[in-house]
Amino acid sequence: MKKIIPVILLTVIAIFCSACATPLPYDATLADRAENFMKEEYLAENKTHSWGNNDDLPENICKIINTEEEYERAFNSFPEETDFTEDVLVLYFFTDIYYGFDCKLQKITNNNGEITIEILHQMANKPWSPSASMPTQRCLAVKLTACEYTDINVILNY
Repeated sequence: MKKIIPVILLTVIAIFCSACATPLPYDATLADRAENFMKEEYLAENKTHSWGNNDDLPENICKIINTEEEYERAFNSFPEETDFTEDVLVLYFFTDIYYGFDCKLQKITNNNGEITIEILHQMANKPWSPSASMPTQRCLAVKLTACEYTDINVILNY
């Protein structure tokens, strides 16, 4: 009897934890460092402000690719198959000084067609990290399937 109680308790905890882990909507997947798959011309068109430079470039750029033509203009290749009759790619360009750390999808919410994608930048030793790198252009690409939207925003959390 004493062996059964821990098994039942562990089973209840496992069920509770799996119920709390909500999958991301829209079959969302993140391609981190998507700039590695992009054409140089497209990257140059979407350059972002780099710290220390005196330029008028934006801090970040969010683009939505929902046609094959725009995809062909932006990418040489992509790690996932994309069907633009059902899929949309959300590109988020920014200048990163913590390039060595990964980014992960954190949360996606839909507020009457306005989709907000939250991405966690897994920077070490918050709020300051001694492992900063040279400012580098970075692009995060989020693939969303079967998604109706009026606007899409990306929030990068550190």
